Amino acid sequence: IVERYAPKRTLDVGCAKGFLVEHLRDCGVEAFGIDASEYAISQVREDVKPYCKVASATEPYDGRFDLITCIEVAEHLTEEEGRKLVDRICAHTDQVIFSSTPSDFDEESHFNVRPAEHWKSLFAARGFHTDLHFEPGIVTPHALRFRRAPARPIRVAVFSNEEEKHAVVKLRL
Repeated sequence: IVERYAPKRTLDVGCAKGFLVEHLRDCGVEAFGIDASEYAISQVREDVKPYCKVASATEPYDGRFDLITCIEVAEHLTEEEGRKLVDRICAHTDQVIFSSTPSDFDEESHFNVRPAEHWKSLFAARGFHTDLHFEPGIVTPHALRFRRAPARPIRVAVFSNEEEKHAVVKLRL
């Protein structure tokens, strides 16, 4: 993450025991974490504890971040909370690494298991688009990277000598 995306300030939403925050801080990144579990936060490495806190993933975060990570959190939320989670993340960054299991329905704490397309559409509705060059293996096999993309009008040009009624022209459109 540090080599590829060079974040200066990060937030790990659902940081659990703070392992990613710990690793990023060890690499010189100003990293923070939040998690709903008091127990998990109590297990964070001592020197990293000041940068991790008990907080809800759906409440506003403190400040802006170069990158927000959210790994295997959304499936533990209700559908409405999942939408709020995406809203919160998008309000505080322009770059996201996100993963939520698309298929683990057996875990009883998974209330919101959705295919990747669901999450892609939620992020897209907020101006974020999938990085097609992202290698998910650095996080989980189904991880996605989203980046805020400026709104641009779609421009279409058709160059053809054929009449408009022909199928080949309609296909090009």
